[in-house]
Amino acid sequence: MIRLYLRYSGQLSTLEVLNMRFNNMNFSDGHYVQIPTSWDAQEFTHRFLSATPPWVRTIMWVRNRVVQKMGFTVQPATKSTQLEVAVGSSAGPFTFTEVTDEHVIGGHKDKHIEFSSKFVVTAAEEGSTSARGGIETHAQPQSAVGKVYLTCIWPFHKILVPYMLRQVEIKP
Repeated sequence: MIRLYLRYSGQLSTLEVLNMRFNNMNFSDGHYVQIPTSWDAQEFTHRFLSATPPWVRTIMWVRNRVVQKMGFTVQPATKSTQLEVAVGSSAGPFTFTEVTDEHVIGGHKDKHIEFSSKFVVTAAEEGSTSARGGIETHAQPQSAVGKVYLTCIWPFHKILVPYMLRQVEIKP
């Protein structure tokens, strides 16, 4: 049984408690690995996005079929041979808005969510044989549907991004 309480005697309604929990949710994270010192942010981004395994492409195909009915933007499939990391180009869920040697920023916004990912490369410290590459992601729900969607997919994001990073990481 679902109960909705009205504010009475200083108590919060169930609806207000749910809104407080959703409004305080943090959909931001960062994941990092060691990469070759010769890679800049464009190379790192290209290699990361090219490391998308076939099973993820299948999941994204199913995701697109389901969420397009709810008003989400369908993410186009991009083959690694067609992948271009340049301002204005797109790859999967990303449209790139800023590209430098140190970082690449890409993201997307629709009526339910807005997200941005920053692919960063930190130069190797003196005497080091590797640099540091990472992905910093921030997602902001734009609607109640977006809040529910991010709540459901964020755990998968936290598994998938480190998995894909391990595909491009320097192995000791």
